[in-house]
Amino acid sequence: MKYYYLFAVLLCVAFSSCDGRKSHKESLEESVSKFKLKDSNLDIITYYPKQYTEVATDTILSNTFQIKIKNYSLMDNNVIITTSSQENRKKIEYHRVFESEIIVFNKSEKILETTINAEIFKHQSTINSFWDNATLEHVWVNQESSNDDTVNLEISFINPKDKARKLYQMSIDKFGKYNTFLRDEHI
Repeated sequence: MKYYYLFAVLLCVAFSSCDGRKSHKESLEESVSKFKLKDSNLDIITYYPKQYTEVATDTILSNTFQIKIKNYSLMDNNVIITTSSQENRKKIEYHRVFESEIIVFNKSEKILETTINAEIFKHQSTINSFWDNATLEHVWVNQESSNDDTVNLEISFINPKDKARKLYQMSIDKFGKYNTFLRDEHI
């Protein structure tokens, strides 16, 4: 008789624990399948560089010229490198646009302050196919070709879509007048 009561108690416990809820495994499988349905329509977007980038240099040449250059990325302006679609997903890769602020002093007197970017050169060029997706890559002082009367800056542009490059030289005299010319290109 004692076993009947024990059997009845175990039977009640078994029936009360089987209340029709899903098992942990079933809940997990359902959650994963719901996530996959939502995730299948997400676009994958990548940026280069991933975050704001800034490089500032301050150069003094022969106690005559002081050149301040700040190269930085624009967070709200991008060039599309590639787009592709596979399995209902779109993958887009962007390259952030860069520009550079240049300030030149001659014996502590500011003689030039300008901003360099691809848009300025795009309007000066007759061939626009390179400039459609181009961005500034870097600006630096060419100390070897600079002297007491002129400062030479090297300005490189890249088209990240087809990896083409152009290198310009900007010559600045001691009065702040400058001229720019194409030195090299890899298209």
